[in-house]
Amino acid sequence: MKQSDSMNLSLRNMLILTSFLGILLIAASFIFGVRVFAVAAISYAVSFVIEMAFTKLRGKELDNSWMVTPMIFALLVPPNAPLWMVGIGAGFAVFFGKMIFGGLGKTVFNPALVGIIFVTVSFIPFMTTQWLDPVSGEITSNPPIVALTAGHVDLQETWSIGQLLLGNVPGMIGETFLVGIVALGIALLILKIADWRITASLLVSYGIIQFIIFFITEMIDSSFTASVMFAFENALYGYLVGTLLFAAFFVATDPVTAPDSARGRIIYGIGIAFLTVIIRTFSAFPEGVLFAIILMNAVTPHIDDWYESKASKDAETEAEA
Repeated sequence: MKQSDSMNLSLRNMLILTSFLGILLIAASFIFGVRVFAVAAISYAVSFVIEMAFTKLRGKELDNSWMVTPMIFALLVPPNAPLWMVGIGAGFAVFFGKMIFGGLGKTVFNPALVGIIFVTVSFIPFMTTQWLDPVSGEITSNPPIVALTAGHVDLQETWSIGQLLLGNVPGMIGETFLVGIVALGIALLILKIADWRITASLLVSYGIIQFIIFFITEMIDSSFTASVMFAFENALYGYLVGTLLFAAFFVATDPVTAPDSARGRIIYGIGIAFLTVIIRTFSAFPEGVLFAIILMNAVTPHIDDWYESKASKDAETEAEA
């Protein structure tokens, strides 16, 4: 386990983090209905059985993080997701994302994201084309994130800013209630349960990169002024739709899969932002932030090695001087 993670993985911090995630789940029940509790219950039940089986086989105790992965996984699936798919995904997340690596503090990739990406690519219709509209109660194939990536920046034709902020739009269980996400996310930063460097570098970089890319692509067919407005609206709405804000506060900040050093975490956040924009803009999947985090999880050891090597060289130089 990384030494810098000892504080972040304490029981107190895990309980606070899980409580905050639980608040988002409760808020989602008012938006999407009480079925979200069934999704969370299945996720927890399957995850707990697998975690207990591994701890018994290894003769260890259940670690502090067992309650976090199933909650994050549940918040990252659609509210109308089949319960059997939730069980498969949660089991995959804990088994292949966490326990197979040795459990707490030894994971390479965020375990919840391992499960989410598995079900996303395995059960595409349930994860990308069937969304519950909390206002009409109907299933739609066009949530706000799809409208954004399709270039329909005037989202207010369908959803108002108020609906986007309060979560009354189609989306994942935990991603739509933006007011709650930001408020609880800031609390995590203040309590130092999450590192502000990751969140800040990710969100600031996202806006800048999104603006630049859309400005360049729009300049081909439009005037300078029109291109600026188009790029600005895309960057703004990019924060209001999809999983970006939830991931920036609650997922990317996972201390185990993020770099150790302060500068490394800034690079990590910028990398997530860049990949998010690229995937959102050019890939077949409308949401890119979860894929971006997994990819940067893989880069984390190299970022740590580079900064450790640099620190060692600097220390040797100072010693010689």
